[in-house]
Amino acid sequence: MACPASLRDGAFRGILRKPLVGAAACDTDGGLWSRAARTEPPEGGGALAHERWSGARPSGSAGRRAGGPGGHAAGLRGPGGAVTLDGLNFLAHLYLADPSPESMLGNLLPDLHRGRLDTSVLSTAVQNGVIRHRRVDAFTDTHPVFERSRARLRGELGHFAGVVVDVIYDHCLSVGWTRYHPQPRTAFLEEAYAGLREGAGVLAPRTRVVLAMLCDEDWITPYGCVEGVRHTLVRLSARVFERSGRRVRLETAADVLEREPSGFFDDFSEFFPELMHYVGIDHREARC
Repeated sequence: MACPASLRDGAFRGILRKPLVGAAACDTDGGLWSRAARTEPPEGGGALAHERWSGARPSGSAGRRAGGPGGHAAGLRGPGGAVTLDGLNFLAHLYLADPSPESMLGNLLPDLHRGRLDTSVLSTAVQNGVIRHRRVDAFTDTHPVFERSRARLRGELGHFAGVVVDVIYDHCLSVGWTRYHPQPRTAFLEEAYAGLREGAGVLAPRTRVVLAMLCDEDWITPYGCVEGVRHTLVRLSARVFERSGRRVRLETAADVLEREPSGFFDDFSEFFPELMHYVGIDHREARC
């Protein structure tokens, strides 16, 4: 698939902007905390850490984003404190939402919001979207097929492998979109962006800014080509260095994807229908 003009022309730059909310994450002052592979919230994580831990994971489940066995990314110590990475699988979360703007907003919100997420001010539909997002994350973290994909990259990326698989799975969904949805992907995203903009008024000001960037700069379309994946991972690597002083090259995963795409696509084709079934959408009309 050819890369979109927005990527070739350099317009896809939101992932490098500050504050990078959701894409790469953790401030020590109680900012966005990426779910850690621990049996209790990390010290100093503040109220959000406890909320994320208690609300996002069944007891005893492996953590999604930070270091440790089964974790998505390594927790790093360096200038500015701990650094973790959060997923960028925006397309999957939009797809798995109910087909309403409020549900889509809720399904993206945990990866966009910085600070404590007060769901009490949100409508029931948005709250349910937040809950679904967390259920999707929990299911993904413990799924053996996702672990198999993660193992394909662990030699190159170590504990960062999982968050990169999130990006690659969005690439697989984007490339294979017609298998899963009757509506063209471009039209789906246009409608999704319009609905997200419409519902943004309930969000905190900073989160509204991030959401506007995601929609206006179309962060999702570039995932449809390998160079778009590479572009995203280069910027995630830059964020790790900025926060920790540690040099990583997450973009090497794009070379693996380009060289051996069938493994990831086969994994995704096995995993995604099971995830759809888990959230109860596998029997929707015209899907799969």
